[in-house]
Formats: sequence, C-alpha cells, structure tokens
Amino acid sequence: MKKLLISLSLSTLFIFAHIDLSSAQFVTGNTLHKWCNSERDKNLCQAYILGILDSNDILNLWEGKCVFFEKMPNVIGQQFLDVIIKGIKDNPKDRDLSAAGLAFAYIKDEFPCPQ
Repeated sequence: MKKLLISLSLSTLFIFAHIDLSSAQFVTGNTLHKWCNSERDKNLCQAYILGILDSNDILNLWEGKCVFFEKMPNVIGQQFLDVIIKGIKDNPKDRDLSAAGLAFAYIKDEFPCPQ
C-alpha cells in the first residue's frame, strides 16, 4: 500500500508538471521560477509544489519519522509556496538545478525536522 501511495504521489507530480519523461526533461529551478511568476502558469507552480509537499508526507509516513521537513499543523500550504518562490528568486545561480531538490532544500532550512 505504501509503495502504491508513493507511486501515485510521484505520478501526480509528473502529470501536473507536464514533464516529458520520454526525453528525461525534469523541471529545473528556471522552469519553476517562470511558472511561479506567470499568471498563465501559476497553477503549474502550485501543483508542482503541492507534489513536493505530498512526496514529503509520503516519505515521512514510509520512514516513520521526519526525513526532510516537518509540516506543522498551523503552517498553511501558501507558506511553503512562499519559501520556495523566495528561495528561487534569491538564488538565481542555482536555478539550473533540479526544482525538486531546490524546493526540498529551501523548505528544510525553514521547517527542519525536530531534533
């Protein structure tokens, strides 16, 4: 069941992000930056980031502990979105890297797992 949830979560992320898996073009920080700053593509930005949050939830469930970051009950999705958008905006030198890797890193810095 856990493997199915992980597969579904990752599949949803890829579908919403319109990633062409046949040519292995994964989303970079540049692409996410463009989506998040475009009224036309803002839904792609939000869906991609929600996929990151879902992936983290599934990973934490799978491992039985906090692995990358903790989603506290009083923190809303928009706060995670803001952290990622700010991180991408403030670090243009890193935008050629994986958007997922950048997103995890930015959120982990702001909402680390409890010690």
